[in-house]
Amino acid sequence: MTKLVLFVTLLLFCAALGNAHAAASAPTQSATKSAPAPSPASTKKSSSFTLKYVVHNLALRSIIFKVEANAQNPAHMVVAQKTSWTAIGPLTMTHKNLVSKLTVIVKNYKGKDIVKTLIINLRQRFRYSEMVGQKLLVIEAVESWSWLKGNYILIKINHKPELEFKIYSR
Repeated sequence: MTKLVLFVTLLLFCAALGNAHAAASAPTQSATKSAPAPSPASTKKSSSFTLKYVVHNLALRSIIFKVEANAQNPAHMVVAQKTSWTAIGPLTMTHKNLVSKLTVIVKNYKGKDIVKTLIINLRQRFRYSEMVGQKLLVIEAVESWSWLKGNYILIKINHKPELEFKIYSR
């Protein structure tokens, strides 16, 4: 019983000591200066944002990805090695031009290049209020095989299938 009383007394003493320390460290109202109100210029939304493409290549071969965003950004090209992660960007996008073109280049078994193009409209991917700061688009390339289609590449953007094309058929 005495141990319990001593323990409760110790807890009350520590709590009182903590309150006294907090009251001593808190500045008074006259010592603190209020922060100035934000000006309308600093709260104005920016008309541009940055976009980064993250490429996950799950195919058994290297794939070349080329992104053309707008006239301000030159075309960015990257070779995604098999079973690896790669990034393209960051690209500066404006709210006026929200369309980018993704070109996928794959070599088939005969050594010929297969070139496919996909138009990506960012208005369909993001809401207007979300187009601030930095945004990511995840592009996933998967190589698969079926009896009817043969070997084909499936391109997914944010886990949604967007483009599918044959690289070899029987």
